[in-house]
Amino acid sequence: MHSLRELQAGFQAGILEQRLPPTLAVAEKSPRPERFANYIDGYRIRLAGALRANYPVLHKLLGDRAFDELARRFIERQPSSSRSIRWFGSELEEFVRGSPDVLPHPALLDIVSMEWAISRAFDAPDERPATVEDLKAVPADLWHSLRFALHASVSIVPLNWSVEPLIRIAQEAGEGDFEEPVAFGHTAIVWRRGLQPNWRALDPQEAHCLRMLDSRSTFGEMCATLAEDSDTGTAAHVASRYVAQWISVELLVLEPSAEGTSRWAQLCQKKPF
Repeated sequence: MHSLRELQAGFQAGILEQRLPPTLAVAEKSPRPERFANYIDGYRIRLAGALRANYPVLHKLLGDRAFDELARRFIERQPSSSRSIRWFGSELEEFVRGSPDVLPHPALLDIVSMEWAISRAFDAPDERPATVEDLKAVPADLWHSLRFALHASVSIVPLNWSVEPLIRIAQEAGEGDFEEPVAFGHTAIVWRRGLQPNWRALDPQEAHCLRMLDSRSTFGEMCATLAEDSDTGTAAHVASRYVAQWISVELLVLEPSAEGTSRWAQLCQKKPF
């Protein structure tokens, strides 16, 4: 007589190994192999559906047949490891980097990176973005030591192709031919404003400044870095302009929210069955 835990472990192993598990084969009222095959197929169909939901643009660009083959290979290599199917596909970028032959064009790797960042932005925890009023309350002599944090929804995404227009077109257009993207090494930023994910390309200087803030650099340190390419007065002006722009689109949090960071880490944590 097997315990419930043993039966559950055997059931899971049977689905992953695509065979009727021994623990069930000897059990009373054991399901026939052809019936157990329904669970084997259903598991993979459900995961493929979750992958399509998380990567709709990739699905549209590849088409059903090619995407289903990608999903099949990914599921066999990387079974679901989270209690929530919502997070299935978080390892897809790593998978395609290690198996570049699964994609017919290298620009599709950038599509994978962008789509997961967009998906994460949508589900990121709420954090109160910094406001102009918050900045007005900071004494002038403390601005040099002021630290910002990026909102929990922000991802800074390095790209090798100009895929942002392709993503917008694919989201809006029906089935059809899409123009090949242009090779273009740059950085994009993805974040959520209100309930809507947003993204845009960054120039190299702005990308560097945002990475500095993300690594806990102060406003003064950012100005010092900018001053290496210009005079100090101009650097402060550029830095202030950047901060004003980031505040206006709700990219920044004036003080890091430990609670928000903790909740996001828990949400993304991989947990075994």
